[in-house]
Amino acid sequence: MNPGDIMDNRYKLIKKIGDGGFGDVFEATDLQSGDNYALKYCRETDMGPIGRFKREVQILASLKHPNVIGLIDVNLNYAPPFFIMPLAAKNVEKLTSSMRGQTLDLLRIFKEICLGVKAIHDAGYFHRDINPRNALFFDDGRIVVSDLGFGRNIDRKSEVHDSSKYGNGTVVYMAPEQKDALENADHRTDVYQLGKTLQTLFSGDPTAMDTTNIPPGVIHIIRTATAFNPGSRHQSVSELMNDIDVYSSKFDPITNSQLGFETANNLIKQSIRENDLTIEKCLSLIDIMVSGKMSEIEYVENFDKIPTQALKHMAQRLDSELDRMLSLYDEYIPEYRRNAEWDYAEVISEKMRTIYESTNNLDFKARTLRIILQNAISFNRFSVMDDFDSILQSIKSDDEGFAIAQMLRQEQDNYSRLFDRVPPSKLHFHIRNVQKEIKEEVDAARNSVKKGHEIPPEY
Repeated sequence: MNPGDIMDNRYKLIKKIGDGGFGDVFEATDLQSGDNYALKYCRETDMGPIGRFKREVQILASLKHPNVIGLIDVNLNYAPPFFIMPLAAKNVEKLTSSMRGQTLDLLRIFKEICLGVKAIHDAGYFHRDINPRNALFFDDGRIVVSDLGFGRNIDRKSEVHDSSKYGNGTVVYMAPEQKDALENADHRTDVYQLGKTLQTLFSGDPTAMDTTNIPPGVIHIIRTATAFNPGSRHQSVSELMNDIDVYSSKFDPITNSQLGFETANNLIKQSIRENDLTIEKCLSLIDIMVSGKMSEIEYVENFDKIPTQALKHMAQRLDSELDRMLSLYDEYIPEYRRNAEWDYAEVISEKMRTIYESTNNLDFKARTLRIILQNAISFNRFSVMDDFDSILQSIKSDDEGFAIAQMLRQEQDNYSRLFDRVPPSKLHFHIRNVQKEIKEEVDAARNSVKKGHEIPPEY
């Protein structure tokens, strides 16, 4: 068959897109609908390959699964016999050739291949020719298993027409038992081929283990799946997928909060560089921060890694969401600073001042300024005291002045150590009143001490 030929007065062959042991695949146009499909026909005339071809159609007709290729039309009485499938964008071998090092993406693709093979097993069949070329990628993102020309029913041995004359599958993916005779293949043979497929996805080479491109954990999974003795392999596709899931969970931002934070925070940094920071990206980071899966130390250290511009964005647009994150920081920071270096106070001051100056939320302003005050005293850091004084002098509105004055009354023990650093004339009158109250209490305490040391008059 050649491009331009019309089959069954309906399907016009466009170009050859694949071949196998006894069949070729063409892109073809349905002259009735105008849609393009994949058309596979049997190029051999012997009963053996024709029997295999018919069996492939039978298997596909019995399977309905998103990860197994679908059957659209078939004509086994036409010469040559053919069937119609959805047209894929490319095979997985081509898809993954430029994805070296993308561990999670490669494992996701492999997992979908496994789901397709598991569906084939569950339906009562073995595949026996699994490799990256026989897995297809569709534009909607799906990965489907195809080419079941070597498939057979689990409950019976292969017929005599499974002769090696037409091959026993793709040689470099064959399991040891399959090379002797195709009828020896079973579900563990498919597991072996899946292991070789996984090796190829990561390295591009099914014949040699490339330890530079394959992570150690994946190497262990591959070696188990491709063990020489079938009894030493994963005993089902489900077992293989379980190992993949356990390994993948270490890289899953949902189950691994630290990885999740680093992923989300790196995305925010990139978005800032590209001037494309969005609320959605900030929300993703906040959700990870407040998930409850971090230790207190991890939380504080991760909070400190959040870019200043992102905190500003959150303070301006995400009051209630930021409140959850800031509340935890406020709760954890007192213990964390016990073992922190003295210059850590400046890190805290920079973050809190950014939020203070970016928000209109008076509760945020009071909380962030309180944290600055507490750390200025705790670390005895004069530069942070200067930040605190500078913010106090910047307050102009009555509402803000009142909110900060209330906070200062609650923090009187700390503020009493700094209250006289700023002249009253430079403070809002609400704050000036607090300053006056503290001054009166301090003066009264000093007078009391002074009187206590006076010598009583003699009578």
